[in-house]
Amino acid sequence: MNEKKGIIDELFHLFCYNSHMKLRPRKARTIIPYVIIYLLIVIVTYFPIGFVWPPTLYHYLSLGAWTIGFTLFIYVGVRYNSYEIHKSHIVHLKGQARLTYNFSSILYIDIPYTNKHKTLLFYTDQGDARYLVLDPKNILLTKTLERAKNVISKEEFQAKFPRVKL
Repeated sequence: MNEKKGIIDELFHLFCYNSHMKLRPRKARTIIPYVIIYLLIVIVTYFPIGFVWPPTLYHYLSLGAWTIGFTLFIYVGVRYNSYEIHKSHIVHLKGQARLTYNFSSILYIDIPYTNKHKTLLFYTDQGDARYLVLDPKNILLTKTLERAKNVISKEEFQAKFPRVKL
């Protein structure tokens, strides 16, 4: 039974992931920046109201307003953030924005950084760094390594772009 399920999974992955596949980044990596900004704003807005203990009604109203607002921001940030992997490019859907990265323009993929931070870091033929949060199964990294044909070594990239710090 497990062998049949493995074959079915392989066929599913082969069919779905080789033509056009939609991936979602890790939710925790998407939520963390929102939580950090939320905590900073709550702390900063606590002091203009007045530092008193126990907190007053205005403190609770301020905290409630920020909590509701950031809950909506987090929902939108997680819900409308995804990747589409095509044969020749990656489309990053970020809210209403569509960012396209061609595999042919990827020159260097920083594997140690990617494995450590669970964020795909690659450099384009313009010398620009691009960061994409990985999906839970690292399919984005695997497909990028398979389909990026112009990848060069770190030394070659440094020689081509000496001002870019890796």
